[in-house]
Amino acid sequence: FRGKRVDTGEWVYGSFVPDLLEVFNGFEELDGFIKPFEKTPDKRRMVEVERSTVGQYTGLTDKYGTRIFEGDIVSVKNDQGEIYRFIMAFGECGDIQNIKRTVGYMGFHFLSGNDETNKCMEIGVRNDPLYWLNAYDCEVIGNRWDNPELMGGEQNE
Repeated sequence: FRGKRVDTGEWVYGSFVPDLLEVFNGFEELDGFIKPFEKTPDKRRMVEVERSTVGQYTGLTDKYGTRIFEGDIVSVKNDQGEIYRFIMAFGECGDIQNIKRTVGYMGFHFLSGNDETNKCMEIGVRNDPLYWLNAYDCEVIGNRWDNPELMGGEQNE
């Protein structure tokens, strides 16, 4: 996981640990902590992160080997030279257009807007990342918190 530190605004990577109040009080939107993957005890201390910025690593990389996390903005250039920009998201997705029926699934998918809706389906563009990453020129160009202008939007909180 990664998240922005509450105290410095810097990105930190490691294991996500929810706030104890969240664990005992149910699904409240509280901040949490990230425990960095470091070798020395002083660098492994948990740091508080802004909950809205916490995102999981997808297990995928762009053409340069850059790891792709939830919230990253990925630029894709297809065979016709058209450029699409997507936000990597996790959750329930719509249909997969390479089959004849609608299949919803839970997992990583692309959003084409700067919000939580899936405009990919509205404009008829596939939203499954493996299709784009395996076939086209894909590159992480930013993320939705540090670079909202890349998706034509304002800063997301």
